[in-house]
Amino acid sequence: MNENQLLQDLNLFVTEAVQIITTNHHDMTVANKTSKRDLVTNVDKLVERRINSLIEERYPSAKIVSEEYNAHSLESMAGLVFFC
Repeated sequence: MNENQLLQDLNLFVTEAVQIITTNHHDMTVANKTSKRDLVTNVDKLVERRINSLIEERYPSAKIVSEEYNAHSLESMAGLVFFC
């Protein structure tokens, strides 16, 4: 794996997240997940979906563990693993 490319991609992921947050923060809605203390916003979900999509596009064999949408069941830490 090319570490420079990985760093560039991570920078892109963060840039995309900032863009989504900046564009959508004024229309944010909050929902409870499992309790009143476990909250999620529509913007959280948008960011996570976009980042997961970019990871899957660039690193199809990588595993993704994410808070709102667990894209893969993590059975092993072998290989490239992203936590979103």
